[in-house]
Amino acid sequence: MTNFRVLLVGMASLCLTSCGWNSSEFNEGKARGMLEAKPVPLEGEQVTLTQQQVDCGVGAELWDSPSKVSRERVVSRLNSAARDLKFNDDVSVTETGYRQPYAQVRGAFMLQVDEITSIRDSKEQGVKIVDVKAGIKVNHSCLANPLPIMGVKHGSFSADVPASFEFSLQNDGWHIDGMIH
Repeated sequence: MTNFRVLLVGMASLCLTSCGWNSSEFNEGKARGMLEAKPVPLEGEQVTLTQQQVDCGVGAELWDSPSKVSRERVVSRLNSAARDLKFNDDVSVTETGYRQPYAQVRGAFMLQVDEITSIRDSKEQGVKIVDVKAGIKVNHSCLANPLPIMGVKHGSFSADVPASFEFSLQNDGWHIDGMIH
C-alpha cells in the first residue's frame, strides 16, 4: 500500500510539472494572472484620461476646471477627493507632445491587462521583463474604464509605449518587483 501511494504521488507530481504548473515556469498566463491578482504598487507613473473623464472629474469635484499655466500647458488642479483616489499631480489637459490628458498616480492599484506585447529575459539570472498594455482600476464613476498606463521610451512617458514590469524568480516562485523604465 505504501509503494502504491509513493507511485501515485510521483505520477501526480510528474503530471503537474508537465502541465506547466511548475513554479519556475514563466509565461503570458502567469504574468497576466500575477498582474491582475492583487494591487500592484506604482510610484509616480502616468496614466491617460479621456476628455470625457476630465470633464466628469471637474463635475464631481475631483479636480478644478482646466486653466492655462503656460503657452503650451493647460492643467486641472487636483482636489482632495482625487488625492484620496491616489492621484499624485495635477491633470495635464493639454501639453505640447501629448495627444490626450494625463495624470500621475502613486499607490497600489488593481490592473487590467489588455495585451502582453513581449516577455524577455533580463541580464540578471531569474529575472523577466514583461511589456504590457494595461490600465489601472479606480473606484469612481467618472473613471469606470481602466486608465491606461503610459510606458517610457527614451526617457519620456508615451501613451504609445507599453509599460514594463520586472518579475523575479525567488525560492517560493515568481514575484512582481515593480514597474521599470
